Amino acid sequence: MSGKRRLWFAAFATIVVVASITSRAVSEPPRPLQREGDRSAAAFADETVLDHLRSLVRVSDHPSREAAAFLARAATELGDLFPFDLVLLSQKGDTFVVASYRVEEGSDLLRLTGDYWGRACREYVVATDRVTTSAVACPPGTPERPRGRGD
Repeated sequence: MSGKRRLWFAAFATIVVVASITSRAVSEPPRPLQREGDRSAAAFADETVLDHLRSLVRVSDHPSREAAAFLARAATELGDLFPFDLVLLSQKGDTFVVASYRVEEGSDLLRLTGDYWGRACREYVVATDRVTTSAVACPPGTPERPRGRGD
């Protein structure tokens, strides 16, 4: 093989590899908990929401009732949460299952859709003296995005 042929072969192989990687990255949707938006929604649930619930426990005589009111409110009423959103999925006594969302349209330059979004589900147990949380799989039927945003 001459030097020119080797160069063309190497260039062609490089183009095939790059095209393969690019087509796969564009055509396959991100897997759950691998999107940057999922990590952002999880951080919001584990930090901001948890801190707020813990502050309710410190100051309220009925923290479970206060937590239910906070978690049931529409995010549009909580202007400080944007671009985050919360959806109360279920409540059994002092246990709340919540979907936390991160949604921004047109902010992700790496995705062809231009949307930056993610979802994470948490279970909060609000007792009179503490709040505990755990990551849970989102129940079947939980929307990928909160209602009214991108649906």
